[in-house]
Amino acid sequence: MKPIHLLLLISVVISSCQNDETAELPENASVKVLSIDLPTRTVSLIATQPTEGIEGTWSVVSQNQDLGSFSSLSDPLGNFTGSAVEHYVLRWTLSNGPSQISSDVEFTIAEGHSIAELSNANVSLKELVSYVPLKDLVYYGFSAANLLEAGATIPNLIAAGTTTKELLDLKISPYVLLQGGAPIKDILNYDRGNIKVLMEAGVTIEQLSDGGALVKEFRGFGVSDAQLQTAGLIGTMTDIEGNVYPWVKIGKQRWMAENLRTTTYADGTAIPSSAVGDSYQSLFGKMYTILGAANGDVSGANPSGVRGACPSGWHLPSAAEYSELQAALVGGVYSVSVKLRSDAEEPGDLWQENSRTGNNLSGFNATPGAVGIRNNSNVLEYTEVFMHADFWTSDPQAKYGDQSYEPTILLIYRDEAYSTGMWGSTAAVRCAKD
Repeated sequence: MKPIHLLLLISVVISSCQNDETAELPENASVKVLSIDLPTRTVSLIATQPTEGIEGTWSVVSQNQDLGSFSSLSDPLGNFTGSAVEHYVLRWTLSNGPSQISSDVEFTIAEGHSIAELSNANVSLKELVSYVPLKDLVYYGFSAANLLEAGATIPNLIAAGTTTKELLDLKISPYVLLQGGAPIKDILNYDRGNIKVLMEAGVTIEQLSDGGALVKEFRGFGVSDAQLQTAGLIGTMTDIEGNVYPWVKIGKQRWMAENLRTTTYADGTAIPSSAVGDSYQSLFGKMYTILGAANGDVSGANPSGVRGACPSGWHLPSAAEYSELQAALVGGVYSVSVKLRSDAEEPGDLWQENSRTGNNLSGFNATPGAVGIRNNSNVLEYTEVFMHADFWTSDPQAKYGDQSYEPTILLIYRDEAYSTGMWGSTAAVRCAKD
């Protein structure tokens, strides 16, 4: 064998061994977003540069409706183009053949941009609905009609702050809106005829009453008093002396529908004669001083818990309870005052002609007994009778300078207001159910 042949053979074996060596991978790979161009939906990326013997590859590892595309699958300084509101997870993989390492980066092409910027970049409303919080789109000013067309649901629109009125303006069924979370009160205030619509759709009288439907409205839609009584909207109660009073449910409260007439506390104790007296010509029940009405107790809570002159199971209401009563009557064509006041068409209406006519939609049946003040001869003198109705509340006594004042009085006149009654003055009492 010639020596040169041996040398050539050795040379070939050494070369083959050198080519089979595996390149060493770095300890880790890195990848990050350099910039996002919203108009073109293009993301500039940078990743670990592969060295000799190592290959780099881009891939999409998230589950996306639009998988997007890379400018180059192997360029660590490549670009990725996708959809504006898709959330992507991209992976950069380095491989030396038998082994590999990778690093992920995630982003949404729309992130960091305002609604205005997204709209200006021709991101569709459908895409915005799938990405931007709906309350932000409502606040921005997109209409309910356009948002519904773009895929928003009625429950989500209601939760996001779209008004019931705007949805009803679109002729959406009141019952569909109720199922979607719209308040009954808003549905009824849009059109009181929706009381009948919702009843026909299976909504109960109790539910409608809680939402603000009133006894006189139910009667107008054919609901009988027997049905109202069964539903717990009307009834009667009796005090310790045997006086019988009608009561009515307004919102979630139950109120006496006549002024209190008892001269005896629920425990059988007589109310002091100085603390109770007849109203003007006995037309409006009894009139009480605050000591007679509250029996020395005070509370501004809701419910107050002050029994006072009220029968067992009933209490003297606080100003907060009267506020709840008024809140239940807000909305619709008529003012709260009109809904509370006795109806001019009903027997016994005594309001002056220049006072606003009441319709008593609530059934509260407020009558204009005003207040009485005992003169020096201890005789009740009546002021502004037939002009307004005044009722004691249970709230703690307030003071104004050196003058002592009693708990507030609900004053029902042309509008709702609270006034204060001086020591010794008398007013009517309406009790609320415990």
